[in-house]
Amino acid sequence: MLGWPGVNVPAGFVEGGLPVGAQLLGPANSEPLLLSLAAQLEAELRWHESSPPERVALDSPAA
Repeated sequence: MLGWPGVNVPAGFVEGGLPVGAQLLGPANSEPLLLSLAAQLEAELRWHESSPPERVALDSPAA
């Protein structure tokens, strides 16, 4: 809507094993910088080696 370039990156897992992401935004024409930053984060944090923790059973009311 604003025309700002952005990239989404993994940011870990919350309780229950659901993944969380972070959105990085930049000024106009900053796509190369954002992609470079995302690639550096991926190389450093090695997201492809991460798995969600064991799933936690959520209590649900009987229908």
